[in-house]
Amino acid sequence: MIITSNKLCSILQEASRAKEYFRIEPERDLFILDEKPDKDDVLGADDRPRSNMSFFSASARPHLKHRATVFSLGNRDCVLKQELEAPIIIPHAQQKAETKYPYEYLFRSEQYALLDNCCREYLFLCDFFMLNNRSAPEFFTEIFEKTFKLLQKNVETFISDSYDPIAILLCMHLIYRYQVIAN
Repeated sequence: MIITSNKLCSILQEASRAKEYFRIEPERDLFILDEKPDKDDVLGADDRPRSNMSFFSASARPHLKHRATVFSLGNRDCVLKQELEAPIIIPHAQQKAETKYPYEYLFRSEQYALLDNCCREYLFLCDFFMLNNRSAPEFFTEIFEKTFKLLQKNVETFISDSYDPIAILLCMHLIYRYQVIAN
């Protein structure tokens, strides 16, 4: 297989654009991320104010508006059913509309964009460079390696700071569902 410098430059530019998109979008997602639980939002925590608390020891921490939903699925599973192949969420458009989303919806949007981009690029690489089944995955991984590492770092950061087990489980299932689609 012969790769000309122009073809290689074109591929590397495309990979750079993909990496830039996936680098910027998580930063924008923070503005449309719905209120998330923290370490004090746990099952069995006492919500009542204590009568023996002094003025200075009272907690000034704002509580979640919907604290009961932290450990219930509610309608959050819609992300796996109706929303699985929905259009991606455009953060700056949703920010103007002042729409907030739980983390799993933002994760779904990012992963769906990645799935779409990767499938298209993989097929393009195979067709354009006439790659066989052994060399195509290696070439594809080399191009998208930085993007994959960036997304992995973003997910690891979320998981290390998260107190939302439902979101983590939904994200895991989203990855599984997208793997099935990609194959």
